[in-house]
Amino acid sequence: WLRLAPAGEIRLGQRVNALGYPYFGLSGTSLNITGGNVSALAGMDDDARFLSISAPVQPGNSGGPLLDREGAVAGVVVARLSDGYISETTGSLPQNVNFALRDAELAVFLRGNGLFPSDRGLPAFDMDDGAPSEIADIVVPIVCD
Repeated sequence: WLRLAPAGEIRLGQRVNALGYPYFGLSGTSLNITGGNVSALAGMDDDARFLSISAPVQPGNSGGPLLDREGAVAGVVVARLSDGYISETTGSLPQNVNFALRDAELAVFLRGNGLFPSDRGLPAFDMDDGAPSEIADIVVPIVCD
């Protein structure tokens, strides 16, 4: 499994990687990793439970982990800014305005459901060197019809 990042250590501008299965089946069935930065320490309407990230995400990334540079879970990808709404409202298309639930919120959710994160998961690794091969066995697609 993946370790949770230490609470409170997410910084504005830090590099992050979103993992998931965008357009699963349509564009393939293998794990995808995209990189970006923490672009804001809050989500829509300054909601502090979320982060704004520039890592590109698509349908199929939701629920996937957002990893810090050492491969720990800094959040969970939850949404992207609506192209249609922003286009209608401003006349322009948003680029890489996406959101993740913060690691602290994930920890509260897990504990509230009787699950206690352990730091004995996959050892730290440097995302600049790429993810270890085990990552594809840890982050798996869940397909709902």
